[in-house]
Amino acid sequence: MTHDEEAKRLEYKFLTKLTPYLQTGGLLVYLIAQKHLNKETARYLASHFEDIEVRRFPDPHFERFSQIVIFGVRREGAFRSPECERTLERISRLSPDELLILRKPDYPLYELVSGSPNFAFYSETVHPEETLSEIRTSGLYQDGRVTDILFPVSRPRIKPLMPLRRGHLAMLISAGFLNNALLEHKGRRLLIKGRCIKEQVRREEVRDDSEVVIERDVIKTTIKGLFLDTGKLINIE
Repeated sequence: MTHDEEAKRLEYKFLTKLTPYLQTGGLLVYLIAQKHLNKETARYLASHFEDIEVRRFPDPHFERFSQIVIFGVRREGAFRSPECERTLERISRLSPDELLILRKPDYPLYELVSGSPNFAFYSETVHPEETLSEIRTSGLYQDGRVTDILFPVSRPRIKPLMPLRRGHLAMLISAGFLNNALLEHKGRRLLIKGRCIKEQVRREEVRDDSEVVIERDVIKTTIKGLFLDTGKLINIE
């Protein structure tokens, strides 16, 4: 792609990207090189803007850059205007003497609409510190359900009225409630992790001179322990 074609593409992309930011009735002031007013750009301008006026830069600036200024008022909707398209395309082929010059007192005059009182310019790039300040006052961080998930409140330990039996303790460990719990006894430290998986057990039986296959699901519990002092791994099933 040549430099000239790249410039056409970027100028058209700039126009289409920023048009939605212009309010209905707002004034467009679009500076491009005369030769870049191609068919695609002319169609977009004619469809989204009305009261379009075109002026070229005065000499000697036009001789150096060949730039023109396109004024237009944004429409409320997009409407195809073939006549306006043809007029804009023809302008791209006019000689400098045939183009109206941007100079007093021939400036195009427009009555601008009043803007929103809450209008402000913002950068597309947001600094991390500004982001943190914003999320503290708005957004999902103000929803208690979200903060409870992200930052759960630590609950006080509950001591059972009666000591847990070995079966109860084994169920808690295998269900994962005590994962990564560190047990200490007489100077030895044991890190534990539990796991419950469902397995299918297959058994064959003979009933009434016929062979019957019985399949059923069973829950298999496994508790693994790692002695931190020796590195020994134990497996309890």
